[in-house]
Amino acid sequence: MEAEQSFEEETKENTKVKMQKEPEGETDSQKNSQDSSKQTKKKRSKKGLLIAVILCFLIAGAGYHFYQKSLEREVPNLVNKSFDSAKAEAAGDDDSLVLVELDQAYSDTVKKGNIISQDIKAGTILKKGDTIRVTVSKGALVTIPDVAGKKKAKAKETITNAKLIMKVSDRKWSDKVAKGKVISQDKKAGEKIEEGNTISVVISKGVEQVKVPKVEGKTLEEAQKALKKAKLKVDSSRTYSSSVEEGKIISQSIASGKTVDKNTTVKVVISLGKEPEPEPVYRPSSSSSSSGSSSSGRKSYRRSGSSSSSSRKSSGSKKKSSGGGDSINNWNLVN
Repeated sequence: MEAEQSFEEETKENTKVKMQKEPEGETDSQKNSQDSSKQTKKKRSKKGLLIAVILCFLIAGAGYHFYQKSLEREVPNLVNKSFDSAKAEAAGDDDSLVLVELDQAYSDTVKKGNIISQDIKAGTILKKGDTIRVTVSKGALVTIPDVAGKKKAKAKETITNAKLIMKVSDRKWSDKVAKGKVISQDKKAGEKIEEGNTISVVISKGVEQVKVPKVEGKTLEEAQKALKKAKLKVDSSRTYSSSVEEGKIISQSIASGKTVDKNTTVKVVISLGKEPEPEPVYRPSSSSSSSGSSSSGRKSYRRSGSSSSSSRKSSGSKKKSSGGGDSINNWNLVN
């Protein structure tokens, strides 16, 4: 009985051992299978990771590309545009391009203040914030015309056609330049100057107008001083006057207070005083007329100077020749 029990126990032990060994063999294959599965999973995960990384790079690259594209700006054509309008066009809505004045130059074709050239050609692609440098026109150099002696309207037309501006700086009297014409200009004719500059001119008011002063009743010397001060000339003549004192002016040719051209001559008449009384005239009487003036007719003699004495001598000689009485009785006094 004991032997049987020990056999059974041994058999059970062997069975357990077999049972324990068999699972170990199955575990190795399983392990191999599991290892293979794990390796496959690792490969798959590495591939997925690689793909993910590549996709990330692609996405990042595309994003960067689109970002860079968003920064690109095409250079516009700015030539012949005003600096302000060109600056606004270059900047756009987001201040994309910066416009800077590099230089200024004269130009016969581009208006003053407009752009002659740009350092970056139109159509070039730049990045946002890049700078474009431009040369701005100072306008054309024009020749200053000569407008001296021209009427105001004609002078203005001539200066405007030369791309310049006319300004009337003053108006003056002139003895040589007619009223309304240009006397002078501030810039010399024939010289070159930037267009748009101003030419100042002086316009003639004609001959200066002055008022004639009153010189009646004054002496010639006083009249000369007054008329000279008034920029007038004087011419004088003399005559007798019963009402104006000798040496004083009787009348003037231009009434006082009247406006005339400068250097006009005013004629004045100066008093010689009262006209002297005429000398009495003697005529022979009828009794002596036949003998004393038979051939020569009547004669009259003034009692003035030597003629009076000669008449007396003549009467004396007549008295001797005729043998008559006193010669005075033979003459009538005629006023």
